[in-house]
Amino acid sequence: MPQTVPAPSLPRAAQAAIAALMALALLLAPALVPDARAAGLTVTGTLVAPDGSPRADFTVKLSGANGDTLSSTTSAKDGTFTLAQPAAGTQFYVVAWSQHDTSTRAIWIGSGGAQAWDQRTAPAPYKARSGSSIATGTHTLAPAAGFDVTVHGGPAAAYASVEVQRLDGERVWEGDKDETSLREGFIPGRYLVMARSDGRVAAPVEVALRSGDLAQVSLTLSDRSASPTLSGVVTLDGKPLANRSVEAVRKPTSWRDAGGPRPRYTRTDKTGRFTLEQMAPGTYEVSATIKSAVRGNVRTVVVGSADAKADLTMQRRTDLGKVSGRFTVAGKQARGEVTLVRGREVVHTTTLSKGRYVFRNVVPSTYHLTYLDEKANRYYTTRITVKASQHRALKPKKVTRKTVTLAGTHQDRWAPTMASAQQGRIEVDRLRGKRYRATHVIPATLRIEVLARDDSLGEYNRPSRYTPRVYSKVKVTKSRTLNLKDGGLGGTVTASPRYASSGLPVHTTYIFMACQGATCAHETSAARAKNYRPAVTGLESESYTMVLWEAEQGADTRWEQDEPWKNPYYLEPVTTKVRAVKGKTVDLGVLDVKVLGGL
Repeated sequence: MPQTVPAPSLPRAAQAAIAALMALALLLAPALVPDARAAGLTVTGTLVAPDGSPRADFTVKLSGANGDTLSSTTSAKDGTFTLAQPAAGTQFYVVAWSQHDTSTRAIWIGSGGAQAWDQRTAPAPYKARSGSSIATGTHTLAPAAGFDVTVHGGPAAAYASVEVQRLDGERVWEGDKDETSLREGFIPGRYLVMARSDGRVAAPVEVALRSGDLAQVSLTLSDRSASPTLSGVVTLDGKPLANRSVEAVRKPTSWRDAGGPRPRYTRTDKTGRFTLEQMAPGTYEVSATIKSAVRGNVRTVVVGSADAKADLTMQRRTDLGKVSGRFTVAGKQARGEVTLVRGREVVHTTTLSKGRYVFRNVVPSTYHLTYLDEKANRYYTTRITVKASQHRALKPKKVTRKTVTLAGTHQDRWAPTMASAQQGRIEVDRLRGKRYRATHVIPATLRIEVLARDDSLGEYNRPSRYTPRVYSKVKVTKSRTLNLKDGGLGGTVTASPRYASSGLPVHTTYIFMACQGATCAHETSAARAKNYRPAVTGLESESYTMVLWEAEQGADTRWEQDEPWKNPYYLEPVTTKVRAVKGKTVDLGVLDVKVLGGL
């Protein structure tokens, strides 16, 4: 008969250790309970057409409150969809759309099954549960709408193109008046519809477009040109200049012009004439490109409702000066380049010849004469004033170069730029970890520009009308590291934008800027700002107008259909005045933001 062998007894210390481990396991038990996703909890619903028929093959996704896609699927033949519920406590929307069915538009489904056409007007989000699935119910995809446009005004009307805009003038569709896409796929709301053909234009008509409408719009082309022209003649010493580049830049007048519109370019013909068509009203600075030092190559002109002229009558300058001298380092003739810098821009560069340099045809002004001795790791620089027909021989002072490192720039592909009055633009090298370094810096006050990347638009699709973030008064007396992320170069202003209608945080694409007049040197895109609190850093202890606005249609609506956005909704700009304080954070609190464009 087999004998039972007793289990060996464990030492008391081992028994105590096992008991402690068991107790720890009991304490950790709640953390080991699977979350909603692991527990098989789901989010379900059904999509139907206005006539009650199921809508199959619609893309359905769970969108986090910050715009992140949590999961996605397609609706079945019977219109039903099932998605895994995210972790308990996660806020999300159910978004449904089709890239092929233009009879309906995307819908945003929030708590209780409430629907909206646009993320800006979406209701309160769902909140994932820990113990039960979520049934959103049946959702009727209301039909989209479109325009049936008729254009009058002679033969040109047959070839008219139509433009549909939001009420703030932002274009949401453009094409031929007979295109099918004009007749479908628009989100209901208020739009402006206009037409143009052969230089003639039909005044915009406001249309209240309702669900399922095919709005009848009648437009008549005017007898005058759609926009005025700007023309002129470019001459030098009385002779026309052919094939010269002419640039017209509209001067900004308010924060809405932040970054300024893109310059208009053209070239002169054989007789020196140029013409720029369809000019927007405003004050322009017109200039011609010429290498010689001349007078009269820049002119300011006001463009109104009528055509404008801006002749550029240039004469060669006869009051030019000359700067010359000699550099020796340790008693030997220096080698390399010498530069003349004016207003942070290098305007003249020459190479030393046997230690000597000479600049001819120098326009009278104030400059910095600068030379880098790379072997001795020193710069030689001095400030000079050049007067008419004056010859200057100079001996610049030497200074030890410094190293400036930039951290926290959030840049993957674009290097920041630095410039000073002594050097002009300074070379910046990229390091690992999104850090940048300039090793040849003269102690001075620097201007640093950093491109403000907009993650919500993608790294290659940054809005073109905005300027980089600018730090204009950075004093460098020794080598130093500047952390731009923490606002180490100045003060910070932050805010908590909320939709005025719902009280929810603004979670779509917008721009938050600090402006002084028409100059908005600091900006941040806050579509995914931490805790929905955008912040602008690096501000001087000065007064600013803080602006929150949506300059373009939000990128978060572009994926809804292959068609242009066709969306009338936009954020009403919000402005408030504030005085920033270096080294401190000013909180503006809640900013109520209205959504406009709806019915």
